[in-house]
Amino acid sequence: MLSRGPDESVMRERLKLLVAALVLLLTVFCFAPLGVLLLNAAEVAVSPRSVLELPRWLVLCLSGVFIGCLLLPSAARRSIACLALGAAALFYLQGNFLVWDYGPLDGTDIDWQAHRLVGWLEVLIWLLAPLLVLYYRAVLWRHLVGLSLLLVAVQGASLIAHLGSGKTFPRDGPATAQEIERDFFAFSEERNVVVIVPDTFALPVFEETLTIYPELEKQLAGFTSFRNTLGVSPYTLLSIPTIMSSLVYRNSGTIQRFMSAAFGEQSLPFFLSEQGYKIDIATMGTYKPSLRWLPGDDLTSVLYDKPGEVRLRDSVQIWDVTLFRYVPHVLKKRIYDKHKWWLQSHYLGNASSSPRRSPPGDPLMDATPVQRATAIFLDRLAQFVSRDSPQPTFKFIHLFTSHPPFQIDADGNMLLESEYETMPVTERAIAQSAFALKQILGILDVLQQQGVYDQTMVVVAADHGTDITMDTLPVYKRRAHPILLIKPFGASGELQVSAAPASLLDVPATVMGALGLSAPFAGYALLDDAVPLGRVRQYYYFDWSGKEFWDVDRLPFLRQYDVSGPVEALSSWAERCNLTFSEQRAASCP
Repeated sequence: MLSRGPDESVMRERLKLLVAALVLLLTVFCFAPLGVLLLNAAEVAVSPRSVLELPRWLVLCLSGVFIGCLLLPSAARRSIACLALGAAALFYLQGNFLVWDYGPLDGTDIDWQAHRLVGWLEVLIWLLAPLLVLYYRAVLWRHLVGLSLLLVAVQGASLIAHLGSGKTFPRDGPATAQEIERDFFAFSEERNVVVIVPDTFALPVFEETLTIYPELEKQLAGFTSFRNTLGVSPYTLLSIPTIMSSLVYRNSGTIQRFMSAAFGEQSLPFFLSEQGYKIDIATMGTYKPSLRWLPGDDLTSVLYDKPGEVRLRDSVQIWDVTLFRYVPHVLKKRIYDKHKWWLQSHYLGNASSSPRRSPPGDPLMDATPVQRATAIFLDRLAQFVSRDSPQPTFKFIHLFTSHPPFQIDADGNMLLESEYETMPVTERAIAQSAFALKQILGILDVLQQQGVYDQTMVVVAADHGTDITMDTLPVYKRRAHPILLIKPFGASGELQVSAAPASLLDVPATVMGALGLSAPFAGYALLDDAVPLGRVRQYYYFDWSGKEFWDVDRLPFLRQYDVSGPVEALSSWAERCNLTFSEQRAASCP
């Protein structure tokens, strides 16, 4: 006689267990990484499919475990189903509501002790949650399917809302530092303008670097250092558009509208393209949505090194950030500590640990993707540079070696842990900046070898400074002092120093003045105009505080300061007003 199969109640129990398991797997391995991917879409080049495929073996193993649980007794099946649903809800709570301000994960040290109390709160929640689930498992069991559908619907609606607001998922494989076309490196024998932006390179760091490495100063022949240059913003977001256009965001209209003007028909590249210049732009991928307004012939984002590794590296990066967001505070330090990500360190190995090579021993940290990309970009420049361009050229090159974390020595080697721990942060910043300056000097050497140095105007303008060497100053001043070095056509002789009250918004007018062209740019042509010593310049401060401002419509606040003297003098600064957002009129101070 054949044995009877499981009765209907057993089948229902097993189906409910599978439903709860599916919700847990969807929460952890689908909704969580896709949400993080959308929030970081501008910084990576990997599709949702590539991200979701990465942990497929782990998903299969966990699925097998849950399938095995179907064979357990009824009471165990019910408890496991309730715990699975409870875990899904707990991960959702952690990743969407228990999200604290750790600051931007860009190399800045995290003050873990500042979050100690919320850390204990999270420990309490994670310990009590499974106990409550088991205590109320009878109630949860009765409503398990409805609660499961509700949790899936909430997470799905959140993704749809992000997509409806204009966010889009990235695709696999955009332009990389290694894939930039050779035409990018073609210069004209007649006339070239090169604007180099070493990210976060502060004037105090530059001056101290030349003091420690005086041989570098000798290689800056023909340059003038405008040591009293004021930045426009403490962050890259609003600084690059100003360097390109002299336009300044003042919280009037949306940031996207400002970007369309600053990168579009009011930009320096646009005016030069109208004069027949070939335009080549290399900057960070975060500006990718705005680059469509530029008239560039070779627009790209300098973000990656080997094209074959882009998909894997970015997928692992998304999972690192997902783990950091969705695990409690007590585990976050294992995911990201001393600027080193857990999955990237273990999954990718040491193949990508340095922009050059490491000294004997184990480097403390991996070079960031943008630091690696900078090194590869410069290698390709040396390899493919030519003077074959039939047009005059304008090149905008955004480099990142000078950007924190400060973990590279003056020779380009990654620091060992013993070196990192014993070197003061200021000393590390200067050493890394010295190597960044050597890379810039390498570009100048390439131009000299090609015989186009005299026919090239070079502007080296950092987007902002750093607070590393200015930590005794008020927070609003610490990033306000970037380097600005300018070499006119045919210039030679020792490095000159100017005390003129310059601003980053003077760059477009200075370039156009050197070319003998006119355009409606704000500011002064620093090489031609007598800048009044009493000039009052404006600086616009906002606090990033770990928030994602790359794709917001407006800033929560923007504070204007008037600076009427040396940037480093506190007496030069006066707070003018807070600029509130206005769609109807230009935000202005009373």
